[in-house]
Amino acid sequence: MTNPASANPQVHSRGNRSGWITHGGILALQRGEEVNERACQLFSDAQEAELTIGRSIDALVPACILVAARQTTTVRTVEDIADAAHCSADKIRRSRLTLQRELDVRVPVFLPTDLLPSIFESLSGRVPKSVRIDSYRLAEAAETSTDIRGSPSSLAAAAVYVAVGIRGRWSQQEIAKAADISSASIRNHYEALEALDSPATSSAD
Repeated sequence: MTNPASANPQVHSRGNRSGWITHGGILALQRGEEVNERACQLFSDAQEAELTIGRSIDALVPACILVAARQTTTVRTVEDIADAAHCSADKIRRSRLTLQRELDVRVPVFLPTDLLPSIFESLSGRVPKSVRIDSYRLAEAAETSTDIRGSPSSLAAAAVYVAVGIRGRWSQQEIAKAADISSASIRNHYEALEALDSPATSSAD
């Protein structure tokens, strides 16, 4: 697998070798060669456009990976990558905006419904069809509501939590872990989702 650092020999000449060490953790977040190749190409384009001059490499590299992940519909939030990069999410967002503006890069935006398959996959055991259906209905309601605000991952996890409801197969903590967010994020949103659309109670599959 190609390392984005190899696409930028100038980084080493500028004494920023240590900055690349932190990106080993980011590479572990990638799912497939396509994401890696796109991230490397984006960084190469950024270097050719001289975007690496006077900017933080530690934020630009994870921004390239974030953009590449979204372009390939790989579910990775900016918080995921920020944690692995030991870089603030705000700095990565600013670098992402720089890539969009200077390189005319299109970055798809994740919706809560986009994140549900990843949460289902991360939960232990088979997720019943009834829970999946209710989760999607709640997440779609959140997407169209003008009253609910929150990160896509928080709203997706809250939708699953409400859909699980009295079935009680997974705890709030387990769902939060599957979504890679805090339990507090679910608590901040699930009551609003319950008010939007209370899923019909159905028997487990």
